[in-house]
Order: sequence, then structure tokens, then C-alpha cells
Amino acid sequence: MLKAISILLLSGGLDSATLLWEMKGMDEIVAITAKYGDSNTREVAAAESLAKLAGVKRHITVDLGFLREVSEAGNGSVPAGVPPTYIPSRNLILFGIAAHYAELIGARRIMTGHIFSDKFPDSGEAFIDIVNEALLAGTFLRAEGGQIISAPYLSLTKKEVARKAIDLGVPIGLTWSCYLNGESPCGICGGCRESEESLESVMRGTV
Repeated sequence: MLKAISILLLSGGLDSATLLWEMKGMDEIVAITAKYGDSNTREVAAAESLAKLAGVKRHITVDLGFLREVSEAGNGSVPAGVPPTYIPSRNLILFGIAAHYAELIGARRIMTGHIFSDKFPDSGEAFIDIVNEALLAGTFLRAEGGQIISAPYLSLTKKEVARKAIDLGVPIGLTWSCYLNGESPCGICGGCRESEESLESVMRGTV
């Protein structure tokens, strides 16, 4: 029996790696990773290693080096209430690219590992629902229940994803959650702290 084709937005971080491990063996996975010039080469390398180990047959890396954080734009000032690491319309662009490939290869769904603590406006359920409606209206994609884009971890905390990662045997050492692009994770940025604290909490049995 032929497996259904699914596209996975694979960042190389803990969340998307966990979703990859949950999906592998069930679907034929086409992974898509975004490269932002030379600013996230470690993240891209992590995604490549994870995809290879999981047996992903096709891994597409898309260079989106034109994207900028709001702190890098214009005069460098950031509007009040906007996190400096926010990249305007990034997920809208990623979903559009994934939808393009989905139509080309006949994928039935687009999977993303967004979780409950992802607070950017283009990461939440309301936004994903709207994009699903737009894809149903503006493409030939069709999916059961109108769910072309699926974000199964949206109700989960990072600790719950960490528990799932450990249970699934995700090679956590291959993931990259650091916001920086150094030789090793910095250990102090929000990405490092959230992942490390969640994994430590699970290992201590406090989740």
C-alpha cells in the first residue's frame, strides 16, 4: 500500500524533530527547511542530519536570505510590543512555499511543529485556520476537514513536547534550538533555556 505524502516544515529544533519522529514510518515525508542566508547554518545542518537519520527521501532547503527580523529593518527601531526577533510574515511565506510543493508532488497535508508557547501572531490557531481557508479557496489542494496545514502540537507546552521527544527516542543531541549560530548552543538565549529546562524537568520526572 502506497503511503500518503506529507510535507513537514523542519527547522532542526526540538519541536519539528519530535513531529518528524512521530510521523516517520507513517507517511512519505518531504521535509522543507528555510535557510536565512548565513545566519542559521547550524539550524539547517541539524535539520539535514535529522532528516537523513529519519530516512526522509527528499529534503528541500529554501534560501530565504531576504527575510529580516524587525530589529534589522529600517533604522533598527522596533515597534512597541513587537519582539525584536519577530520576522514579519515568515510563516505566511513558509506556508505558501510548502503549499506550492504540495500541489507539485501531490502531498495531502503540510505539517508544522508550532506549540502553545509560540506567541508570534503567525504561529497560532487563528492564523493557521485563515491560511487553510485561503489555500482551499486559492489552490487545488484538498484535505479532510479543510486541514491542509496541520499543527498537532499547538495545545502542547515545551515540557510536553520534551516528554514526547524522549518517549519517541528523538536524537536530541542533533537538534538545534539556539537563536544564535555559534559553534555550540549559547545556553542563555530563550530557545536554549526553554528546551534545556523542559528536557531537564522531564528527566527529573517533574512533568
